[in-house]
Amino acid sequence: MYHVIIDGVKVASCFHTGYFLLRTLRPKAIEIVADDASSREDFDMYVNNFCSNYTLVLPKRTEFIKEVSSIEDPEEFTKACFDHLDNTPTLNTWFDPIDAIASVTQQEVCDLHFKLFESLRDKQRTSIAEFVSFSYLASLDLFLNAYQQEDYENCVNMDLVEQPNQWVTEFVTSHPGLLIWSTQAKADIAAESAAEIETRCPDPATCSSTGSCEACDGCSLGIARVYRTFELYLNTMFAEKFRDYSENMFNKLHEANLALETV
Repeated sequence: MYHVIIDGVKVASCFHTGYFLLRTLRPKAIEIVADDASSREDFDMYVNNFCSNYTLVLPKRTEFIKEVSSIEDPEEFTKACFDHLDNTPTLNTWFDPIDAIASVTQQEVCDLHFKLFESLRDKQRTSIAEFVSFSYLASLDLFLNAYQQEDYENCVNMDLVEQPNQWVTEFVTSHPGLLIWSTQAKADIAAESAAEIETRCPDPATCSSTGSCEACDGCSLGIARVYRTFELYLNTMFAEKFRDYSENMFNKLHEANLALETV
């Protein structure tokens, strides 16, 4: 499938799509293990749909970046960005260029990319491969930020303050966006978050008796720490994969140059 994108984008594309693919398919695989009758059919349908459509979707991120990345006027950029998003019907198929959820709007997608491209130009970065790669990573970050906001809005502070370790453990274990995290990493973040909440919220009994705990926002403490740690985990994983791929590309070029010298 990779003949449709430039070499320098492969790592970011694979990393971005792999995250969303696992987020979608792993819960279905768990249901299959639990002998859910309809899960195998649903799983196969998703896999077949992915394999049938992804080669068509894959180049669209690069097309999107090429169309808007050189526009420096903010109003002109926003118009071009909206037009492209509105006029490309398969843009969101299999999460490219952005997985659509209610809290991620077109305005946020366009604002994010305008600031991203402006920052890259300021740093004298002009490679289209870099623009596309950073776009993938920024989109994933935007998605996780939206997830974090929704989770905070749905959190019940008293539940977290009274049983922080249990709450965080259940949160990171069941959350569809955190499934790729290892069991040990989840246990570690649950313990770390619980320790901080217990330190910052030392009197849960008083909170329970009064029915509120306004002086201590356990939800913000716990959820922010979880997402910050998870994002560092993803960034480290991506950096390692990108380094390995870059070294491989360099070695191939070096071998090619050596071959030319012997001709």
